Amino acid sequence: MHFEIEALTQNQRHTISKLYQESFTLTQIGRIIGCHKSTVSREIARNSTTNGVYTHKAVSVHDKAMARR
Repeated sequence: MHFEIEALTQNQRHTISKLYQESFTLTQIGRIIGCHKSTVSREIARNSTTNGVYTHKAVSVHDKAMARR
């Protein structure tokens, strides 16, 4: 399996949020959105609250990610 390195889209972040809340594994989420499980893991780690809850707010998370570039 080959993955291209590129920034996650707002749609991918929304999908991560939904699937993560439904207890999909990182591997399953990665396969569904077309990226590596480590990308999903980093996304969740970067955008989780201090108590470890991933709360995806598509616009603000995407804007923060674009600002980091």
